[in-house]
Amino acid sequence: GLTEGFYVRAKDGAVSEEYVFEETGSQEKAGTGAESEAVEPGTAEPVAEPEMIENTEIIEFAEHTNEVLADGESILHTRVEVSGEDGKINENDNGSVVQFSILDGSDHIDIPFSKVKVKNGIAETDIVSKKSAGFAYIKVELLDQDFPAIERQIYAYPGPPVSIDLVPQSYILKAGGVSKTPVKIILRDKNGNPAINAPYNVTLKVEEGDSRFDESTDTDPNTDGIQLTAFSEPPVIDFISSEKPSVARLHAEVNIPDEEIFAEGKTLVSVRDDIKLLLTSEKISLVSDSDEKTVIKAEV
Repeated sequence: GLTEGFYVRAKDGAVSEEYVFEETGSQEKAGTGAESEAVEPGTAEPVAEPEMIENTEIIEFAEHTNEVLADGESILHTRVEVSGEDGKINENDNGSVVQFSILDGSDHIDIPFSKVKVKNGIAETDIVSKKSAGFAYIKVELLDQDFPAIERQIYAYPGPPVSIDLVPQSYILKAGGVSKTPVKIILRDKNGNPAINAPYNVTLKVEEGDSRFDESTDTDPNTDGIQLTAFSEPPVIDFISSEKPSVARLHAEVNIPDEEIFAEGKTLVSVRDDIKLLLTSEKISLVSDSDEKTVIKAEV
């Protein structure tokens, strides 16, 4: 049978933490590379010698070992063990070939060694992240042998936010203090991925103009500005026009000094008093209690 494990390999090649996946898909912590009696990482012989990525470094690794930072250089090391009927590693296997295939998500990960020769019952390869965050699915199979393949999900996760997009549904509002538009707040990492891998507190302010954000969504009224939490989905908040015409400058900020995280974004919304809305209908009347319909057209 085949079992598979993922662990982080540091810049110097040491193993920081290893997890073994049984075919049921459960996780068991197997200890560090220094404690393991298995073959040292890197002993597997590739069938072909593709170009290797050098001088890579894992900056941060998520709790689950099927995750890798989507920065274009982080590595998730994969070990496959060939075992006999007794469940032990077949250390006499020094010729089988294991193939690693990306079933879906090649925009998020790469596997430089697609085919790896087994040595002492073990085959190893690297999964290298790309700069696009998202889910990928891989298949591991022992070629020319009647063993079931293993399929696993890999998540290339985004980095911390470095910028913020403020996206109003409308960049023009009617003056009067009642016109409003929803504003979506999108946090992005250095590669443009939505930074949705952890919750971040966002502070919203209006730097110019008398327009305002909807205060009912403020999670911390005692703190200056409107406080929102951005996590798996970009938060949306209503922006309300001022009484008089003006140009509002919207500002959003994430600031976590202890983690050296800072991101901000700005945009402008124009509040005008010269906006007129013309409504026209194809029909001026409809029959009651019927399925009759009409189309109403709105023009500004």
